[in-house]
Amino acid sequence: MKKDGVSIIPFSLPNWCVLIIAVLPVWFVLLCGLFMSAAIGADGFRFAEATGRAVIMDDAAQDEARMIALEDALYQVALQGGAEVNGFSAVSADTTLTDHFIVRPSSRILDYTITNEIVDDQHYMVSVRAAVGELPKVECVTPRHHNVTVFAPSIYVGPTVPAWLAPIARTSVSEMLMQMERHPNLKTRGAITTTLDAAALARTNDAFDYTSLTQGRVRVATGDFAFIPEISFNARKIGKFLRDEMVLDVTVTMHVADGVSYAPVLDHSVTQTIKLSDISPSRTFNVLSRGKRKDVTAHIFGMMPRFINDLSQQLTCRPLVSTLTLADGVLTVPLGKKHGVGQNSLAVTSGTDTLWTILRVSKADARSVVLEPLNPARDKNMLQGAKVEFMELTQ
Repeated sequence: MKKDGVSIIPFSLPNWCVLIIAVLPVWFVLLCGLFMSAAIGADGFRFAEATGRAVIMDDAAQDEARMIALEDALYQVALQGGAEVNGFSAVSADTTLTDHFIVRPSSRILDYTITNEIVDDQHYMVSVRAAVGELPKVECVTPRHHNVTVFAPSIYVGPTVPAWLAPIARTSVSEMLMQMERHPNLKTRGAITTTLDAAALARTNDAFDYTSLTQGRVRVATGDFAFIPEISFNARKIGKFLRDEMVLDVTVTMHVADGVSYAPVLDHSVTQTIKLSDISPSRTFNVLSRGKRKDVTAHIFGMMPRFINDLSQQLTCRPLVSTLTLADGVLTVPLGKKHGVGQNSLAVTSGTDTLWTILRVSKADARSVVLEPLNPARDKNMLQGAKVEFMELTQ
């Protein structure tokens, strides 16, 4: 076929090509949504600011305009925390291709505060600052110092254990204490001659107690930990091929309790089996097969560095939690710089009007901090006695 001297060859795409061309925009939109969600997923938690606007139709509708502007601002900060984009393409009978998109926030607003409100002749503007995303999980990556007091240990040596190992059980406590003093994240106070009696400490008033006034009592402050070591030696016989062996089971346990309340926090334990000697009808062979005492001792002492390091890691992975106290309009908790809490650290507690209530440390001392809610309009009386958890980030 010719038109104006130019040959025109009729051409039509196969049906499967038309289908691919039609769905390509949809896949593009979906991929964009995935990339946007992945980007905010890496951050997880952030602060965002936005300003919402609304038209004031008449004087009677000013409150309604304020709520619309607030809704617009909250929608914008939610979008800054991530967005889900859904879309589809439609082909009409005349092959007209139209695209449809739906954009909605993929993150949650944890807490927010109104930072500014402006009213002019025709518009109402509301500015907000919000915490959006997901609360960060404890990642155990931020080193934190732990103040610990080591009380009298519990030592058990079984009746079948060779007598020369009894003194090793006692000196292994000294080795454990030395490893704790060397550890960079543990600030250790030794009280190994004092047995922890939580009930006696609870019923004793140091101001009127004779022992407290003359000798002093060992107490553990809030936010610190009480350590009670336990070491157990048990010897047993095991069968191995054509001969028996005498082995030593060494179990090292650390009982950890909170300060003041002395409530149990965790029990960290590890057991290692060490060969002592072979058992056979020949006494000479038994004597020659005995392990050297210094090697057995080295095995026992060698357990301590990793044991203490794993224990410190477990404490670091525990969330830092305390109870809010309100006095003279000031919110405080008995945790401070000695516990890794500093200026602008963030804490979170369950919210009332919002999902969570975010608080910021405005003043930090060695053993106490002052917190202020992200939203200054929040009633502090509602936060009295609330449990707060500190996060591994600052504002």
